[in-house]
Amino acid sequence: MSDPTANGHEQLLALFRHLPKLKPKTKTLLEVSRFSHSELACSNILAFFLDPKEDHGLNDLVLKSLLQTVQPAFANYRLQSAKVLREVRTDSNKSIDLVIVTDSFVVGVENKIYHDVYNPFEEYGKRLKAIASEKGIPEENVLKILLSLRPQSGDTFGFQPVTYGKFFSILRQHLGRSLGDADQRWLGFLVDFIMTIENLGGSPMDENF
Repeated sequence: MSDPTANGHEQLLALFRHLPKLKPKTKTLLEVSRFSHSELACSNILAFFLDPKEDHGLNDLVLKSLLQTVQPAFANYRLQSAKVLREVRTDSNKSIDLVIVTDSFVVGVENKIYHDVYNPFEEYGKRLKAIASEKGIPEENVLKILLSLRPQSGDTFGFQPVTYGKFFSILRQHLGRSLGDADQRWLGFLVDFIMTIENLGGSPMDENF
């Protein structure tokens, strides 16, 4: 007497053999250089593209996209005067990955790729508040962002968790209007950076598949 379960398994294996093969991901420059996992490299790239005055030709598009992801009202401020600072030190010599200072607000960005969230966020917040005070900017205009590959939880003392996926979704919506003015070389590097981060996060699951 045949085993109906065995027949079912054989049919299932036959179905698997007919599934389409997954397309290999295209390698990016950061992956080839083996720096795709480096938070330092990613933060340096972010600092470049977030700065409206850099020679990428995208003006404030990347910064505006990040602000629209977290605090849309800030995206309406004048952003051309923004200064993007790296590794801003606190009183105990801890460092905030990115600090963006404008005439109207201050933004602190803690960048996370794979590492666990254990940073001294309360101390970061105090340093950002002090920077704002020095510029005569009210405390309510201090924006704190935890930018990460995957959703984060836990007490981050006011640092708002934002995924790269959400940030890039808004950035993509705006890229089309700046294609003509942007330096095509740097635009290519930005797309390469986006692809690198998305490759690290894995492709979204195809529900039909």
